[in-house]
Amino acid sequence: MFRRAGLPYEPADVTRELGSWETFFAAGEQLRKRLPGTYLLTDITSVFEMSVNQGTKRYVDRERHFIGDQEHVRTAWDRAVEAKRRRIVSDLVSGTPDQLSAVQDGKLPSQLNASWATNDIKTGVPRTTGRWRVAACPGGPSNIGGSFLSVTKACREPEEAFRIISWVLDAANQAQGFVDAGLFPSTPASYGLRTLREPDPFFGGQITMDVFGPAAQKIPVAYDSPYDTALSQPVKDEIKNVGVLGKDPEQAWRDAMHTCRRIAEHLGVSY
Repeated sequence: MFRRAGLPYEPADVTRELGSWETFFAAGEQLRKRLPGTYLLTDITSVFEMSVNQGTKRYVDRERHFIGDQEHVRTAWDRAVEAKRRRIVSDLVSGTPDQLSAVQDGKLPSQLNASWATNDIKTGVPRTTGRWRVAACPGGPSNIGGSFLSVTKACREPEEAFRIISWVLDAANQAQGFVDAGLFPSTPASYGLRTLREPDPFFGGQITMDVFGPAAQKIPVAYDSPYDTALSQPVKDEIKNVGVLGKDPEQAWRDAMHTCRRIAEHLGVSY
C-alpha cells in the first residue's frame, strides 16, 4: 500500500524519510489522497501514547507531584489532535472486527506499537503474511512499558520462586518469547542470539530485531511512578473521546485535568 501511494516502503527508506512526526503525517495525507478510504493509523491514541513515551517524563515525578499538565504531555496531546485534523486516522476502534477487516483489506497499512504487536498482526490478520515490514518509530524510540516478575513476602518458597524467575528471564528463553509472541527481551544479551537472527517470513524475510534492538538501546529513561497509571488514564480516556467521538479537544483537555486533580487529591499527590 505504501508503494502504491508513492511512499517509501523498504524499512531503511521508511526510517530515513518518515523519521519525524511531520514527515510521517505528510505521508498519511499522501496515502489518503492517492488511495481514498485508506488511513495511516486506526486512531489518534497511539500517536499520543508514543509521543509521551518518547520523553523522560510521565505524569508524576519523584517528589510525588503531578506533572501531567506540563508541556511534554500537552505537546503529545496537540500532536494527536493534529493527526485527527489532518484526517490521517480512521474512525474505527482498535481491536474490533471492523478494524481487523480494514487491516486485512489494506485500508490501515500502518501501526505504531510495541514489538508484541507483531504477534497481534500475525494472529489477527494471518492472510497478510509477507506484506508487512518493521521500521523505526517517527520521532524516535518509545517505551510503552512492560512486565515485572517479583517474589512476594508471603511466598512459601522464595528461593524456588527466584530460580523460576531466573529461568524465565534467561537470555535464551526471552529470545524464544520474542519468536513465539513478539515479547521483547529485557536483556540485551538476547539480541545477538541466533534465534533472533532468523528472517521472519511474515515480515518479508526481515530480521526485525535489527530495528527493535537498536531502538531499545536508545530508549529515553523515565521515572515510572506508582501513581502514573491512575493519573494517566483520564488523559488517555479524553484523547480517545476526541479521536472516536469528535469531542472538542480543549474541552476534553479541561475535563481530563479536572479528573486528574480529583484523583491526585485522593491519592495524596501534589497538584
